[in-house]
Amino acid sequence: MTDAAALNKGPRIRFENTLNWGHVLTFTGLILGGLLAFSAVREAVSNIDTRLLQAEQTISAIRSDMAAIIPSLAVSQQRIDTLEGIATQTGAVLDRMAGQLTNIQVDLSALRARQSSGTPP
Repeated sequence: MTDAAALNKGPRIRFENTLNWGHVLTFTGLILGGLLAFSAVREAVSNIDTRLLQAEQTISAIRSDMAAIIPSLAVSQQRIDTLEGIATQTGAVLDRMAGQLTNIQVDLSALRARQSSGTPP
């Protein structure tokens, strides 16, 4: 490359090799900011871990409670089924008794009608 071609490209960026207090202060601020950000993130992760552990303990307690309740629910369901069977049988008996009561009422009405007409039973 010729010197004329290098001049036509435009100005080059030059870095100074000097260090002043502004550079040190900026670097220190960046480092402190990074440390503070890291500390805040670490604290947030710690809080999330604690909450997650508490949630896992709560879920474990709920599961153990459910495991204890499920057998008693099965027994309760069996008792309910038995009671439903008894209720069905009682309903059938009551229906038969209602039919018999109707027959008795009809017979009683017929007897009263005969007595009022003077016919012997």
